[in-house]
Amino acid sequence: MIKRCRPQPPEPPSADGRDVGRRVAGGSGGRYPAPTGWKRPAHWRRDRRSERHGRTAVVTVAAQSLAAVDGGGGGGGNGNSFGYEGALGGVGAAAAADGGALPAAAREVGVPAGGAAASGRGALADGVGGDLVADLARWADAAYARSRLRVYVYDLPDEYNEALVRRSHEAPPRIRDPLCDASFYSAEVSVHRFLLQAPVRTLDPEEADFFYVPIYTTCFLLTHLPNDLNATGRHFTAGMDRLIREYPYFNRSGGRDHVYTFAQGFGARHAGDWRRIRNGIFLVHNGEWTADEFTTHKDVVLPPDLTHYLLPVYVQPSRGMDGSTGGGSASEGVASRTATAGVPVPKTHFLLFGGQVLSANVSDARGSNYSGGVRQYVMEHLAQLPGYRLTGVRSRTYLADLAASRFCLCPEGWHPWSPRPVYAVLSGCIPVVVSERQELPLSTRVDWDAFTVWVRPADVGGLDAALRAIPDAEVAARQAAMRGAWRALWYGPGGLAPQGVLAELAARTRRVRYRRASC
Repeated sequence: MIKRCRPQPPEPPSADGRDVGRRVAGGSGGRYPAPTGWKRPAHWRRDRRSERHGRTAVVTVAAQSLAAVDGGGGGGGNGNSFGYEGALGGVGAAAAADGGALPAAAREVGVPAGGAAASGRGALADGVGGDLVADLARWADAAYARSRLRVYVYDLPDEYNEALVRRSHEAPPRIRDPLCDASFYSAEVSVHRFLLQAPVRTLDPEEADFFYVPIYTTCFLLTHLPNDLNATGRHFTAGMDRLIREYPYFNRSGGRDHVYTFAQGFGARHAGDWRRIRNGIFLVHNGEWTADEFTTHKDVVLPPDLTHYLLPVYVQPSRGMDGSTGGGSASEGVASRTATAGVPVPKTHFLLFGGQVLSANVSDARGSNYSGGVRQYVMEHLAQLPGYRLTGVRSRTYLADLAASRFCLCPEGWHPWSPRPVYAVLSGCIPVVVSERQELPLSTRVDWDAFTVWVRPADVGGLDAALRAIPDAEVAARQAAMRGAWRALWYGPGGLAPQGVLAELAARTRRVRYRRASC
């Protein structure tokens, strides 16, 4: 069946934080079960946001048609979706207390005030969503951010972080994306560098709400080929041992106020004995509900940093940060051939998929088969359909194809996560996520349901009929919703992805303070 709304994780933890470690039950690895007799698992409950908007969770495909049963539009996830009440409980409540006025710094990151705002590498397009952008933009104001969140960044030797980045430049590994600060996984570098300069940073650990641990596990993995999870785990363990010896704060709270970034699909498994740090907050890309190392409502799913690959179609690439025209990076040049701010790119392709296709019998270290057979089915049975463009990895026209496609297919690969949903949104292409076991980036704030089409892997055979049944008016509405959400997924100028991280951490402060006080 085709879902209008994403499948929902378990209910949030109780307000006192006592059941934060509760695991997700159910789920499947490897091949997906046949749809016969399938029922929605009990743990796929609608969250409070969906209930507020009266949204029905499932759209079924029957008689080759799509029955739209959606009951309401979605805002930008303002307020506290975790169910935590009280101190620093949610950005929405704090925003209301401010009377709705945007601080100057919020205007600087591109919140429109009567027209397109100039920011970043060019003019930002009109039509930006209100609640989401306004809520996240407040975190660009130093006074606002400091009053709600303080983060201490551990000063570890650079052998655990920046020295690895330099190594990737001096002796690039022979892989597709060798640079640690310019790859799909560079968010571990971007978040660290952002926090070092962010107004929420404090040099006094006694006043910190959270302690950020800057150990680059993914960068270590990429610069020490062949991939060795055991060596990566030893690297992380050495850094943690040093941190615990030199500082008292991990033991003080049992690690509950410590934050880590794990950018690769294996997540915290890069940390060796990750259960040692399981009380902490993991910033990850792979929000896989069925994985032991990911706990929904505790951990945060980050968008990948794609600033090195493309420029969003919603900005004007011909204008630089200083107002000049021309020049720019190679990615700007690609974008300039495919989009102009405020002008939709003609959709010459109905559906795009670009990516590798391996045998369904190829397994990774966990024993799960590659893509659950979805990519293989798509290439074998859908490649010849009219309007479909299925290409290999990094085709020369991939970015242009993204912007010129109505739908972009986002199946699983080795892991549920991939950068494709974010690629799609930044390119103005409606993401079609083929998965039933993942959480998308910043999903408590970004209303992915407003523009994403969800497909169960077992139902991929009905994909074409379902997508073609979506009326043009709904397609236009989904495209408009993406225009209101893209900033939350973008790390470049005008983007608010780093501010989304701050908002998510602030929403978790009461849980941390409760557990710290009870230690």
